[in-house]
Amino acid sequence: KGMLWDLMKGSFQAFGLLAFLVGALIYVFQDKLLYHPRLPPPDGRTYICNPSDRQLDYEDVYMKTQDNIVIHAWLVKHSRYKSVPTMLYLHGNAGNISHRIDHIEYLIKNADVNVMILSYRGYGLSEGSPSEWGLK
Repeated sequence: KGMLWDLMKGSFQAFGLLAFLVGALIYVFQDKLLYHPRLPPPDGRTYICNPSDRQLDYEDVYMKTQDNIVIHAWLVKHSRYKSVPTMLYLHGNAGNISHRIDHIEYLIKNADVNVMILSYRGYGLSEGSPSEWGLK
């Protein structure tokens, strides 16, 4: 019992230490794992197109957060801008709003809505850097 038990105990301890180290690394680098603003070309801050490239009417909107970070957005307008609802589009965690131009165009043409899409901190023309704290 003694030798087998010591071997199992040592294995459990090694596994526990490894699990703790992996968990600690994930915690420390969680922002790097969750937020991916860098997509080609050459990074997540560069717009690859804008709505006017698709003959969509839009305006640039700039909003200041409570901690004085400027967030950039597009208000893409339906042809019946004043009589249709506006949808807030919050894109995923990679790229910027220009990487969603196909979705925006589809919504404008098929869902009869205006689309307000914003770039998170550190994406597109928005200032700052992406973090969980910045989402609060």
